[in-house]
Amino acid sequence: MSARAVEPRGCGDGAALVRRSPSRSFPVGGPENDPDGNAGAGGGAGSETALVRALQLASAASPVGSYAWSDGMEYAVQAGNPRDEGSAREWIAGLLSHSVCGLDVPLLSRMHAAWAAGHAEEALRLGAWLLAGRETAELRRADRQQGQALMRVLAKLGVARAAGLRADRRVGYACAFALAGASFGVPARTAAVSFAYARLESMV
Repeated sequence: MSARAVEPRGCGDGAALVRRSPSRSFPVGGPENDPDGNAGAGGGAGSETALVRALQLASAASPVGSYAWSDGMEYAVQAGNPRDEGSAREWIAGLLSHSVCGLDVPLLSRMHAAWAAGHAEEALRLGAWLLAGRETAELRRADRQQGQALMRVLAKLGVARAAGLRADRRVGYACAFALAGASFGVPARTAAVSFAYARLESMV
C-alpha cells in the first residue's frame, strides 16, 4: 500500500505529505520557520541541507530500529483486523490522526522549540509526558528504545547534547527527533512532517 492512499485528518502538513506520492516534492518550512528566507523550492543551500537532513531522519534505513516496530499493525493483522487494503488504510489513517498527529506532532513541535532555545529540561519534561501517554508498556518500551538509539546516532554525529541523554528514560523517539531537527537546522514544520512520514513508513 502506498503512502498516497492514506489520508489522516487533523495532521496539518503531515496529512498533506502522506497523501502525496513519494516522487513529488517534499514540503519544507515556510518563511515563519526560516528567518533567512531560504525555505521552499530554490531557497538555497541552507534549505537544501535541512531538506536532506529531514529525509535522512525519515528514512527507513536510519539505524534506530523503526523497521522492527509497526505500532501494533502486525498484531492487528494476526488478529484479523485489518484484513484487506481498505481496512488497513482506515486503521493506519486512524492511528495517524488520533495518535501521531493528535499527540506526537504537537508535542514534537514544542520539544523542537525547547531544544532550539536551549531549554533541555523542558524538552525532556515533554518527552516524559509523551511516553506516559503510550497505551501499553510495550509501546513505551519501543518508543524509548528508538529514542535512545537515535540519541546514540546523534552523539556519533557530533550533537553534544545527545551524548549525555543516551540512557535517559525521558527520551522517546519524538524527543530525540526534535533534538535532531533543532540541531541540524530543520524547521519545526519540516521536522514534524518528516516524523509523521517515518511513523507511517514503519507501519507499512
